[in-house]
Amino acid sequence: MAMEKTHIGFCDGACSRNPGPGGWGAIVQTAEGYVMERGGAETETTNNRMEITALFQTLRVLIDYAKKNPNATKSATVYTDSRYCIDGITKWIYGWKRNGWKTSTGGDVSNRELWELLSAAWTEAKTVLTVKLEYVAGHAGIVGNERADEIAVAYTEVAKAFPQPKEVPLYNGPAIDYPRDITNIAPGRVLTAKKKSGGKAMGYLSVLEGKAIRHRNWGSCEKRVKGTKALFRKYTSEAEESQILSSWGVFPHDVKDE
Repeated sequence: MAMEKTHIGFCDGACSRNPGPGGWGAIVQTAEGYVMERGGAETETTNNRMEITALFQTLRVLIDYAKKNPNATKSATVYTDSRYCIDGITKWIYGWKRNGWKTSTGGDVSNRELWELLSAAWTEAKTVLTVKLEYVAGHAGIVGNERADEIAVAYTEVAKAFPQPKEVPLYNGPAIDYPRDITNIAPGRVLTAKKKSGGKAMGYLSVLEGKAIRHRNWGSCEKRVKGTKALFRKYTSEAEESQILSSWGVFPHDVKDE
């Protein structure tokens, strides 16, 4: 379904070892026919931090464009494969602020400084645009999502190579010359996450005595759960992580990175 008369944004984050070197990618195609790609790297970060940063940066591009072009289209849709970002900025953040940036279990909200930046950008965006967030499945062949992921992964390699210089080619120019059609969201690909079974672990989850932990490797997880009645599972994607936590009745924002 081709999108008309709206700005379109895609964003994604990536991280190696989680925590470890990471990157983010963002793309905006304006309704007036201009494409802007953005990306960045951090030498020590997490996947969730890169997802938040990617959405923040996408909103900043849209805000800046709207302010510099007051006669441009006022509608924007941003696509992300991060439920964490969507639920965080549209649902959970109100409770966090009300509770003094504490989770429902009384712990500190992870990545608070980034959530505060994103919240400010989200509020500002809505003063100059009618903007909405949409979830798309990651690695499902959606062109804009795949390109945002490609940028994020490329910047992860930049972070790994730091301080050695490494360039990531980014496009900034007319949409007619952009080698991808990100305006066409394939039918059946929106709001449908791909199921994964097996595959290389992205990380491990454990819940012991009501405390949920996200582990970077099996050794760390095994050390915590061995000889206990803890819940624990491997996950191979962010979507699978969300499904596991949901089945356990755990909110993603209550999970601590080790």
